[in-house]
Amino acid sequence: MGLKPDKSEVKVNPELTKEQRGEVMKVLEEFQDVFTDVQGLTNLGKHPITLTTEERINSKLYICCLMQCTKRA
Repeated sequence: MGLKPDKSEVKVNPELTKEQRGEVMKVLEEFQDVFTDVQGLTNLGKHPITLTTEERINSKLYICCLMQCTKRA
């Protein structure tokens, strides 16, 4: 795939109905100028996060792919 994938190259969930797959393909066609297969970050979207508690959540660290880690740095 290149920077702008052809909609025929996109894998759509086979569990969707024929109508749902058609809707997905229609969205891909209509907004093809905003889709890319290059992963990255954006600061274009903002939204509030409403917390339900002040309690800190601790979770185990996980190792990410070296390529992903270096892209974010």
